[in-house]
This record gives sequence, C-alpha cells and structure tokens, in this order.
Amino acid sequence: MDVLVATSCTVLSLNRYRKFRLCNNSSVYAAELTAIREAVLWILNCEYYNKCKFAIFSDSLSVLTLIKESCY
Repeated sequence: MDVLVATSCTVLSLNRYRKFRLCNNSSVYAAELTAIREAVLWILNCEYYNKCKFAIFSDSLSVLTLIKESCY
C-alpha cells in the first residue's frame, strides 16, 4: 500500500499557505526538507524580501543540522 505524502509552509502575516505533494512513500525527512526549501525559495522571490524580516520554524533537528553543516 502506498503512503501519500505532502508538506506545507505558511506565511501567517500575509495569510499565504502553500501545499506540496511529494512522491508516494517519501520520508518525513524529505517532507520536512521540502517545506523548508520551499519557504526559503518563497522568501527569496518575495517582493517584501528587502523590507521584512522572516523566520522559519521547524522541529526537525536532522534537517536543521543538515542545513547548518552544509553552510560550512
């Protein structure tokens, strides 16, 4: 039986919500990484990029560790 996987990111102050469908049987890790990646891409392409401060919240220590370590 295939497990359906999706993820999302939300910009509360702008009332924006984006959902993303991943391949069947994708891992929770892949879903967390996709949500963070899409949030970063949205920020970089946002018309408010230079005018606002942004914060991304995640409880995925493994994905956050990967991001931190890949910056060095």
